Amino acid sequence: EARLLQLQIKENEDRYISGELTLDEPLRKTEELYDKAYEESYSKDKTSRKIEFSQTSNTTKFSRDSGLMQLQSKIVQKRTKIYKPDTLVFDPREFSEKLKRHYNCAVSDEERNNKRSSNQFYSILWQKLGEESQEKMHTAPTFDFLYGTFDAQPASPVKKKRRRIEKDKVANAVKPKTVDVKECSEEKDLMLDRATKILSILARYVSKTSKKAICFYEFVIDPHSFSRTIENIFLVTFLLRNGNVCIFSDEQGLPWIRDVKPEEKKERARDHKDNKQSVLSMSLEEWKAIIEKCKFKEAKIPPQKSKATQER
Repeated sequence: EARLLQLQIKENEDRYISGELTLDEPLRKTEELYDKAYEESYSKDKTSRKIEFSQTSNTTKFSRDSGLMQLQSKIVQKRTKIYKPDTLVFDPREFSEKLKRHYNCAVSDEERNNKRSSNQFYSILWQKLGEESQEKMHTAPTFDFLYGTFDAQPASPVKKKRRRIEKDKVANAVKPKTVDVKECSEEKDLMLDRATKILSILARYVSKTSKKAICFYEFVIDPHSFSRTIENIFLVTFLLRNGNVCIFSDEQGLPWIRDVKPEEKKERARDHKDNKQSVLSMSLEEWKAIIEKCKFKEAKIPPQKSKATQER
């Protein structure tokens, strides 16, 4: 009876694993067989209260029952592995079994043992499956050429025309003028001569005043030319750098300028007194405002004569 139950469980093992059949009934029968074997295997002596084996064949029954329990345990273990709370999980084994039942093509034991009949069965099953599936799949039929397939020539890629970027037209290159050292030295000498003349003009005006100094704006500003005014300021900076002139502020904050005597210059050099310089800026509007307020009429520093005038 135990062997029969074991064969039945092995035959329907896939159905037990998939959950289609439950193990409640086989477990109940197994428990009954185990209780029956237990009652037959042991006899209890009322006087000595000793438990003895009655027959050797009962041991075989116990081993069969244990094998039956082991088989059921394996089924439960496999069932636990494939169990998922999501009911929409696809199980291939379950799907194939449902297909077999749907087409009513149950396979007998003889057909399973016979390879030829088994192959015929599966070929019929696949054909039937394809016929019914074709009706439910709304796809276009395959297209076949009447004279066989043609070798399709790959389309040649169309080359895209690159956009030509026009470079900015460069103007005719102008070769830089070669610097002549002689001309530079001549210009430098002219600048020093001009600065020396300005120093002599300053000394002449300062000697005529009681303060021994003159207003800086009155001395450098040319009311007739803004460019000559800037040139005068530029040349005065050379004299200031060399320590030949001195600029200071009066009580009203206006800048005054005076010449520095050679004795004073030597004394400052002996005392290691550094010459301090400051930055002065003047715009065209400021130049006009100073001329209007101070009412300058003539320039203290006369304009430089051109080379053509000097040659005459």
